[in-house]
Amino acid sequence: PGGGGWHFGPSVGAFGGGGGGAGETGYIGGPGTPGGPLRQGGGGNGLAFTISGNSQYYAGGGGGSVWHVASGSIPQGADFRTQGGLGGGGRGGTENASPTIATGENGVISTGGGGGGSSSGSFGNGGNGGSGIVIIKMPDNVVATFSGGVTSSLSTSVSGFNIYSVTATSTTSETVTFSAKPTFSADYLVVAGGGGGAGTGVGGVSGYPPGGGGGGGGYREFSSQLLLTSNAYIVTGK
Repeated sequence: PGGGGWHFGPSVGAFGGGGGGAGETGYIGGPGTPGGPLRQGGGGNGLAFTISGNSQYYAGGGGGSVWHVASGSIPQGADFRTQGGLGGGGRGGTENASPTIATGENGVISTGGGGGGSSSGSFGNGGNGGSGIVIIKMPDNVVATFSGGVTSSLSTSVSGFNIYSVTATSTTSETVTFSAKPTFSADYLVVAGGGGGAGTGVGGVSGYPPGGGGGGGGYREFSSQLLLTSNAYIVTGK
């Protein structure tokens, strides 16, 4: 789940809550945040997976936005933006930067990271969620063949394995088939696209409440799954 927003009063400022990540909830936008001021309004961290050979985080939450908060209250970088969670979460917009950064940062592509929330002093848009990814790890004597609308890449960096990453498909009916012995075992990870951050400027009025961060994408991980070379499997990535 996402963290709660926090309003300090008309002349003091407000935070939007951070979006939840796959590994932890989003952080509240106010005092008492676990981790201290550095995490106020920050997105929750995603989870790390090693299917590709290296530890990589996916599905981090987007950071909430900041509206006229004293700079010392959000020491998260020179531009005072809330942090996105590990795993591609985008930073939130802020009124504290000069010039103002109204729009939340997009989640990182192919991570399922959530978008950052929009700052509330302007008609800003929340950041878009990062696209998802499908990773399939199989013995190196198995070759995958994808239909024409699939954007994929192959890594052989892990000895004895072919590791395919699917980052986009042109339709929801694209397929993958495998050439090898009739059956084999494979590991695969599916990460959905992250949620967009909230925008601001409701009813034609510029102002708070500040936008919260988007949540990280859902995921499914499978190990040693039996696959058939006689089957065509649906694979979808946006």
